[in-house]
Amino acid sequence: MKNVFIFLVLLLSRSVYAQLAVTSALTPTQLVNNVLLGPGVVAFNIQYTGASQALGFFNGVNSNIGLDSGVIISTGKVINAIGPNNTTSITTINNTPGNSQLTQLAGQPTRDAAILEFDFIPSADSVRFRYVFASDEYYEGVCTPYNDIFAFLMNGPGITGTVNIALVPGTATPVSISSVNGGVLGDPIYGPSTSYTYCVLTNTVFYVDNTSATGLSVQYDGFTKVFSAKSKVIPCQTYHIKLAIADGGNDNTWDSSVFLEAGSFNTQYLSVSSQPKYTGGFLDSSAIEGCGQAIITFKRYDSIPYPRHVDYILSGTASPSDYLISAPNIYFAPGRDTVNISIKPLFDNLQEGIETLSLTIVPDFIVCNGWTIPGGSVKFIDDPKIDISISKNIPPCPYDSISLTVNLSNVVSSNSYSLSWASNSGNTYYSNPISVFPSKGLIFTANVIDNCGQKASMPVTLDYDCPIIIPNVITPNGDHVNDKFIIDGIEHIGTINLYVFNRWGTLIYEMNNYDNAWSPINEADGVYFYVIETMDEQKFKGHLTIFK
Repeated sequence: MKNVFIFLVLLLSRSVYAQLAVTSALTPTQLVNNVLLGPGVVAFNIQYTGASQALGFFNGVNSNIGLDSGVIISTGKVINAIGPNNTTSITTINNTPGNSQLTQLAGQPTRDAAILEFDFIPSADSVRFRYVFASDEYYEGVCTPYNDIFAFLMNGPGITGTVNIALVPGTATPVSISSVNGGVLGDPIYGPSTSYTYCVLTNTVFYVDNTSATGLSVQYDGFTKVFSAKSKVIPCQTYHIKLAIADGGNDNTWDSSVFLEAGSFNTQYLSVSSQPKYTGGFLDSSAIEGCGQAIITFKRYDSIPYPRHVDYILSGTASPSDYLISAPNIYFAPGRDTVNISIKPLFDNLQEGIETLSLTIVPDFIVCNGWTIPGGSVKFIDDPKIDISISKNIPPCPYDSISLTVNLSNVVSSNSYSLSWASNSGNTYYSNPISVFPSKGLIFTANVIDNCGQKASMPVTLDYDCPIIIPNVITPNGDHVNDKFIIDGIEHIGTINLYVFNRWGTLIYEMNNYDNAWSPINEADGVYFYVIETMDEQKFKGHLTIFK
């Protein structure tokens, strides 16, 4: 479900290349459960306080914000975060109150607070997420009373009181425009001073100046590099977190925002792709014996510089001789957060129906009571027999061609097959449908082979079903009109023999494999008789009047 929401949001937030994209279309519950949370954390009692336009989803892939996507919380309007940086004082006044906890951290009054909070249960002994703080208070408000601030406030078992985990790396200093900046005091007209307890000018390594050409994608004048907020917790216990931001000082202008990375609020849980990916030969979400495979993808969320081994157990109706599996365990090499396990069913020439194989990991982490242990299930099936039929489109008589169409079912991996037509006259065709010229005894055979090597064929006879038309009067006078004994449809019925007799029974003309070429120009006017024999031993008899 999470991927569905992100896909919809990306459509809603489509913007030009090299720009941040933002939308406020999702609810707070959707933003927490379907965007912010990663594996190993369950959230509930989700609440939001603030202006609706101050909370949303961002896509930062084509921006310089440092995060691909996630949740954005603002003191103004989230869509104002979209670049280019064409003003140094982007402002939306929401006329919402501040927050007492942020006021205490900022050391100044706060206004236009936006707060997203929820209870959560972690499955490990620590939680973390990644974020970026950005503001248009840079640089003018640095170390002034207008100290925009945000905090991630947590409380719960093992935590004394409520703590802020949004801290400058390696310190106990809250992140704000006055603690992470370019090292320069703000504009003199706003009363900057190093005497403020929150004023720090030495954290320049963590600051990104967005006023140069790089500011084409994000509106704010500056922002932090990507930070991680983390906390020790007790697995399977309930905690509360408050993600809050506000304008600092006695004003509500010049907006700030915090960007929270999608999926980064997590533990060292492993996630598994919701559905196996089938490649090669597959049908109805099942891998075909001998030519298909199923791939299960595992992703880790702990510290990836270190290797990690995770064992698994297998169960199901498939026996070990029915398949090959790519690895005896799940091994994450240093620097890798994703591992694919491929399972290939083997062809055994037995009709066994659908077989199943389930892979369940042996957790190296805590699984809270009632939670599901990650794993995946795949299905194998025998290479199915291709069902083939041929439909003919025959127009009304007389006709010159017939359309033939092959209809298939049980074809492995839809459209993964080759098709050819072969006729007993030596012609070969590769399209579907085909238009062919019928004649007596003509047979076309459709041949199909799927990408697992399964073959099927079906012949169809293309007799001409219209009656032949034999003339009963010809006028062989040399004017090239009705001079010859022409049988319409003769080309469709194959070889015929023609015999013509006069009124006394004398044979005056005989030709095997008649070709519509006889002109009785030397015969006297009168009534004659003919006999036509076809290659399948049919006979046609009648009289013919010659009149010049």
